[in-house]
Amino acid sequence: MNIHLKQSPNRVSAAVGYSLWSQNYDRDPNPLLALETRILAGKLNDLGKKVFVDIACGTARWMVYAAQMGAHVFGADLVPEMLAAARQKPRTAGRLIQADACHLPFVDNFADIALCSFALGYLRDPECVFRELGRITKRRGMVIASDLHPEALEAGWRRTFRCGSTLLEIENYSHSCEQLVHAGSSANLELREVLQPCFDSPEITIMRDAGKTEQIQEVLKVPAILVLLWERH
Repeated sequence: MNIHLKQSPNRVSAAVGYSLWSQNYDRDPNPLLALETRILAGKLNDLGKKVFVDIACGTARWMVYAAQMGAHVFGADLVPEMLAAARQKPRTAGRLIQADACHLPFVDNFADIALCSFALGYLRDPECVFRELGRITKRRGMVIASDLHPEALEAGWRRTFRCGSTLLEIENYSHSCEQLVHAGSSANLELREVLQPCFDSPEITIMRDAGKTEQIQEVLKVPAILVLLWERH
């Protein structure tokens, strides 16, 4: 993540971007992921024996967390390189599959909790993802969707990473909070909570350690991520 870049990055698709980023994804300091983990961990404290499905699971960050909390975990991602990194993590063997978030290979009413983290912005139409999340989730089950906050995008935040000496920006779409709420409601999901946290001390420490001190004052003014928590009717 960068704000008001001094250089123009090369733009790549999500598939190409995450294929390249997979090599360093778990090592790159990422205050957005840290903030999401800090905020959502308190919402995911009762996972024992529940079926937890992570859509666009990346390198299985949330799968590992849920498994440690006693959940039965499964993950899907479109990028083979990210899945290869995920398979190196504990408790993921035989539980990962390559799949499009709009066409999931899970049966109806499968998950107690379905999560889609930082992926909605890569889709032109997020309604298809919410329909699939709702379909695979049990009645009264939880659906969680998070992404970079629309206000952060408006403020100039960009989805960037470095591949060697090259700065790359991942192509994405901006969906307003209202559009995402409508998309989830159309999928027979009932909105339970909206979280719009800003960075705080833990994330500021990550930014300082990464040498991004000049951005700190700007990021504190803007909601960093949007997290929507739903219940399936």
